[in-house]
Amino acid sequence: MKSSFARATVVFTGFIVFFTLIIIRLFYWQVISSDSLRQQAAAQHFTSLTLPAGRGDILDRQGKPMVLNQPAFLVFAEPRTIESVAAFVQKVAPLLGLDPALLTDTLNEPNRVWVPMAHEVGATVVAELKKLGISGVGYEKEPIRFYPEASSAAHLLGFVGSDVNGQDRGYFGLEGYYDRQLRGIDGSLRLEKDAHGAPILIGEEERIPPQEGRTLHLWTEKPVQQIVERRLADGIRKYGAKEG
Repeated sequence: MKSSFARATVVFTGFIVFFTLIIIRLFYWQVISSDSLRQQAAAQHFTSLTLPAGRGDILDRQGKPMVLNQPAFLVFAEPRTIESVAAFVQKVAPLLGLDPALLTDTLNEPNRVWVPMAHEVGATVVAELKKLGISGVGYEKEPIRFYPEASSAAHLLGFVGSDVNGQDRGYFGLEGYYDRQLRGIDGSLRLEKDAHGAPILIGEEERIPPQEGRTLHLWTEKPVQQIVERRLADGIRKYGAKEG
């Protein structure tokens, strides 16, 4: 009798331990690791593209532009919709100044849904690409910085260059000091994809539009700035001073 009771106790204890371990494991997957698993699942079913924000203008006291954005585009490829990679590369690579062999290898990589080919491409080149009438190439607005007065007030304005990640960033002057306000917030495009990595045309699509950068209004006036710089240049020439 005692032996049977002992065996029953061992079996019951075993069931308790077994179900306790199952509950602990379920708690781990459903609570502790839920965010990580959700992100992994989303990565398998969705692909995300960045939509760059336009940088804010810099205007003088009278509202005249000192820094603007010129129309430009990010040109990308959609390998799944390209009929012939060889023909595509032969037509597109020369216009974008790309290495045909390298572009071919990139487009032939498995499960590539979206391939950025060139940044800040001018409107003239984009027009030439559109004339080709080929499938598999797309465009997203990606304006570039333009200084109407060239180097005028360069010490005040600063400039925009690329950081270590290849992203636009303001350096020196107003471009650097107010970089966070001027550059805005990039948006994103989230597309549902199939098992092969191709976007589903009737699938879920979520577009978060970019937030444009803030416009900066200065107390400086362009005519006054130009007069000051002209007088300064005349003084440098007259007295043989060195520009520092």
